[in-house]
Amino acid sequence: MQHYQSDYFEELASYLEEKYLKTIITPNLNKLIHTIEVIIFRQPSTLPLEIINYSIGFDEKSIECQRFEEVQKMYGSIYSFMLQLFSCQCIDICTLKMFVTPSFINRIIGLYESEYENERSHLKVLLHRLYARFVPRRMMIRKAIDDKLLEVIYLDANFNGTAELLNILSALISGFSVPLSTYNVLFFKNVLLPLLKINTAYFHESLLRNTMLYLGKDSSLAVPLIKALIQYWPFGNSANEVLFIMHLGEAIEICDFDKQGPLAIRVFKRIVKCLSGEHLQIVDQAMCLFEKDIVLQVLHNYKNLIYPFLVPVVDNLAQTHWHPQLKESFKSLSLIIEEVDTAAFEQAMNNSNAITQQINEQANNRKLLDQKWDYLNQKIMQLYPDYEEPDIPYSANKVVTNFNEMYYSIGQKRCSQNASYLD
Repeated sequence: MQHYQSDYFEELASYLEEKYLKTIITPNLNKLIHTIEVIIFRQPSTLPLEIINYSIGFDEKSIECQRFEEVQKMYGSIYSFMLQLFSCQCIDICTLKMFVTPSFINRIIGLYESEYENERSHLKVLLHRLYARFVPRRMMIRKAIDDKLLEVIYLDANFNGTAELLNILSALISGFSVPLSTYNVLFFKNVLLPLLKINTAYFHESLLRNTMLYLGKDSSLAVPLIKALIQYWPFGNSANEVLFIMHLGEAIEICDFDKQGPLAIRVFKRIVKCLSGEHLQIVDQAMCLFEKDIVLQVLHNYKNLIYPFLVPVVDNLAQTHWHPQLKESFKSLSLIIEEVDTAAFEQAMNNSNAITQQINEQANNRKLLDQKWDYLNQKIMQLYPDYEEPDIPYSANKVVTNFNEMYYSIGQKRCSQNASYLD
């Protein structure tokens, strides 16, 4: 059946010529569009493509795989015919425009849920062609794409066609006029930036392309982009964290940090956390940021704010990092930071050493006090055998929960959860 339907639409495509339009295509255009809608608009979960039974046997499996290929070919021929139909210059555009309704566009975008990349590729080309030809319908198509992306952000993060929709948007963003309209700026802030909080890597490349196209139109948008990257940082997802560092590096090159001191501090604090992490790729990618001249320039401009927390960490990692190659890289990075401003580097090192010395002194003083208390307790126990040592919080052999009701309740809750988990 699918084979005959495929031949049917391939034959129909041959009638998209001027001599056949008035007699065959145009009078039956309504029925033709309705037939296409009946075939392609369906729930992706009920696709005949997915009915492949691998448990019956080799013969049945080969039959089902052959059926799979036939259905793929059928849908490919339908999408190819739709592309030729809506691109045909011989058909009046007003006639075709009647079929490009909000319902039609929403159902087309709904088909991007398909698990098959080939079908999503056909749909991407079709939707882009509809946007290019039907100028009065462009805002409607943009609105439908916006709504679907908002649904991805807040309802269905596992939507399969996000990358394809972003690829379509990248072509649309390239054509935006400068200065950007309020609608386009709001789309960047309310749709593209919240997509960063979805912890999936399969459409991040498309999202990076879109955001950088926006920054090419308006460099001031780099500030909200950097803030969003820091806000939606993917903790615990090393693959996404590497992508975010690359994205952050691209945004830093365009951002104007002249009056963005607090933002610069937030950026370098995030970089320091990446440098002190345990994942080698994250550390390596964070170190690559210091190869950019703009990063060193920002570091020089805000050295009094950044060096106090950057220099001690880099110096400590250059001495104690467990990986030999990265240890040498940290030593080189320490030299680069020192070359940016030697005086600020030395001052930061001196302050760090003073703080470290103060902490060590406090620890030593605490040990001396503990020894004095132990000596006094032993003396009292010699004089009074029934003496019981008092419970003192924050000691080496005591738990804080014994002295605080809130910590006690939290500790009891965790103990009960662990017990239920073991059961």
